[in-house]
Amino acid sequence: MECIWRMPTSRLRFEAYRSDDKRLNFLPFYGRRSGGDSKMLCMDAAGHTVLCDAAGLSVMPAPCLNEPKVDSPVSFSITRTNVETPNRADALYVLDRFVTSRNSFNFEALMFGEKTWDWVRLPPPPYVNNPAYNSTSIQSYTLLADGSTICISSPRHSLVGTYCFDTISCKWSKAGRWALPLYGRAEHVPELGNLWFGMADNSPHNFSALDLSNLDGAPKLLQDWQDLDPPEDWVQMRCSLLYLGAGKFCITKFFNIGDPDTLLCSPEWRCCVEFLVGRWCTEDRPNSR
Repeated sequence: MECIWRMPTSRLRFEAYRSDDKRLNFLPFYGRRSGGDSKMLCMDAAGHTVLCDAAGLSVMPAPCLNEPKVDSPVSFSITRTNVETPNRADALYVLDRFVTSRNSFNFEALMFGEKTWDWVRLPPPPYVNNPAYNSTSIQSYTLLADGSTICISSPRHSLVGTYCFDTISCKWSKAGRWALPLYGRAEHVPELGNLWFGMADNSPHNFSALDLSNLDGAPKLLQDWQDLDPPEDWVQMRCSLLYLGAGKFCITKFFNIGDPDTLLCSPEWRCCVEFLVGRWCTEDRPNSR
């Protein structure tokens, strides 16, 4: 494992529109089969968005969300197969991490229409219509092997369970009352034993592998590895996982290393970027065939 403790100098700086909430989210905007890997959507707390192309060194205005999303929303870029123009085939699906029945725009997709990009309202997960439902976070999420089905899961203690959304039919289905044993986004890597990889839900510093090719029952972790052993007083605030190709993963973590009693008042941040190589996935996979 290679670890970088200091980020490289930035080449471009983005600032939020609002002065009272400077939060920005950068969402990957390229599908598995789109052929591009440099487009991103920048989104602020007020729902303003711009499309950025790092390779083309360009920025293009994009329409505002119908409703702003909380920090780090669930997002997937999926390449639609029923679109004639290849460079307009990608669609960005964005789902609030805390879905509520009061918000009719919990789930939206940015798609190219006849002449421009538009946000399209999508149906929320069906469990929000249950009168007994209490706002529950989406703890883990991933894209299934078909490349068009989004899978979301609640925390283990919740009764919500795991649901799937078919982006072709725009319909939800329930996979089960069980929860995925993961936290945050999981990446499907066909070339590494056709497995999914993510951070374990019971340990924020365990990098895990599991098989989600069959959701008839609760999936179990096949193996996990400790990716980092930070000091005990470091509080992890955010973690992201990205598959770089060629068996390599990039894990970025942000820690608050200040006084735990003043985390919200005067945070002191430390960023750690790790690079992991996944050759063991095909060599050491339990019960590999």
